[in-house]
Amino acid sequence: MRNPFRPIPVYIKFYINQIEMVRLDLSAEVSETVKGNFSSERLVIADFEEAERMLKSSLEQLVRGKFWGLLNPPLNIVVQQLDFTDGGLSPTERRILMNVAERIGGRKIIIEDRQEALTWEQAKGILLV
Repeated sequence: MRNPFRPIPVYIKFYINQIEMVRLDLSAEVSETVKGNFSSERLVIADFEEAERMLKSSLEQLVRGKFWGLLNPPLNIVVQQLDFTDGGLSPTERRILMNVAERIGGRKIIIEDRQEALTWEQAKGILLV
């Protein structure tokens, strides 16, 4: 049985109006495309609440448990924005990624600036540092 106080390692990839989330300890992946928009012409996350809602929905699919919703497990998160990255992420974009990861339960949050998606093994390695 999994220790409920041990953080769950998660890798989140943001695209225009799409989120991919991987639970690294189980190698399980969920992808969601928003029905409306959470992106704009300038920001991948322009609608914070919609992005948060999608993340919570994805997380529920990956972390199903007897007490989900009542006792949410802590998360260690690697988060990466893969669209609109020319010139790197701005401080505002970094803050948005950090805040949305905190809102879903992130305890240790690492913002990855690479412009290409990480492999699952690379994401695991980043969390171990």
